[in-house]
Amino acid sequence: PDLPGEDEQYELYARVVREIAPRPVTFRLLDAGGDKLVPALGQTREPNPFLGYRSLRLLLDHPDILAAQARAILYALDGTAGRLLIPMVSSLGEFRAVRAELAKQIDELPPLGAMIEVPSALMQLDAIAAEADFLSVGTNDLTQHMLAVDRTNARVTRFYDPYHPAIVRAIHRVAESAQKAGKPMSICGEMAANPLLLPVWLGLGVERISVDAKSVPVLRALEAEIDLDRARAATRDILSMESGPEILERLESMARREVLEFLSKRRLT
Repeated sequence: PDLPGEDEQYELYARVVREIAPRPVTFRLLDAGGDKLVPALGQTREPNPFLGYRSLRLLLDHPDILAAQARAILYALDGTAGRLLIPMVSSLGEFRAVRAELAKQIDELPPLGAMIEVPSALMQLDAIAAEADFLSVGTNDLTQHMLAVDRTNARVTRFYDPYHPAIVRAIHRVAESAQKAGKPMSICGEMAANPLLLPVWLGLGVERISVDAKSVPVLRALEAEIDLDRARAATRDILSMESGPEILERLESMARREVLEFLSKRRLT
């Protein structure tokens, strides 16, 4: 019911920085709304919560909340490497508005990233990539927004297809823009943790994925077994496919072959 104050946020963020050190930390700015309602912000259930008053829209209306979080993060970083990720960027103008608001509170901004999860951002990708320090694809929201499917609505979840050609091509488009601008790119959400899709991310040249802790060992083990040239070739094929089932079948076939080859190697050793 109550938002944490700046001091409380600082203590929490500083603990994260200490425990992750010397690795850098990426902090996402408050991403409330959708399926994450915060009573202290006066949020109530809306007919279409994922298209409603949430995330960046809310932050821009509450610059005091944005300022408190930004200051707490900056003090917690205390000169160490760290980054800020701006969620639900739908236009270059929104990215600039948040950056300007942050600049009022922080003398020296850390690297600022844009989260690509709204279709309109895909139409301004090159411009956003040119000004952001890094990009992150939020696959859960990007998929439901592009396919017009509320993933929390049981009556339409069958239309939520992470293998849909439009989704794979959209992420390819982000990878191209990031590489063209010379900016790092990461992928988060359920698709990032999907072992079947790991060859596609490697094939697209994605070097960072953000997943929950339990997914890390499996993905690390798989990564060590994937032939990069084969992954690139498979990804080129997948980008030309026109249906989700066709893409899924190709990925499952590839996975079976990788498993068989892995087992064969184990037997030989």
